Amino acid sequence: MGMSLRIRHDARFAAACVLLLLGCNSDLQRTRVAKRTTICSVVESPLRYDGELIEVEGFLSSDGIEHMSLYSKACAESWILVVPESRRPRELGALKSEIANGSRGTLDKEISGTFVGIFEWRLLARQHRRIDLLSATNLKIKRLRTSTGGG
Repeated sequence: MGMSLRIRHDARFAAACVLLLLGCNSDLQRTRVAKRTTICSVVESPLRYDGELIEVEGFLSSDGIEHMSLYSKACAESWILVVPESRRPRELGALKSEIANGSRGTLDKEISGTFVGIFEWRLLARQHRRIDLLSATNLKIKRLRTSTGGG
């Protein structure tokens, strides 16, 4: 019976250590300083930024349902997918509110700002440039005229 108690104690100790390390990692993630760069630089040299906390200025495109991406007018054909895990209501509340305002998504608006997140490069993935968005600040919304159709 002594051996059984020792094994349970060791297992609990190991579990506590893992939880402590996970908590420390999330604290480190919050205190890391983001590398300020451009969307074009990230697109041109994705390996350089893989796994890094980055800060970029640019534009956000969204269908208003599930797809969001960041782009720059300087390299408009290049974009970074905002991963679905980026669902932080407090940090991204203003951004999500603007996406939902008016027509859903960015069909009737242009959203620009400063975006911070962890960039990930997946060479073989369909969506190979991804960012887990942590914050969106300095948001500027420009309303666009949309055609009403007709004759």
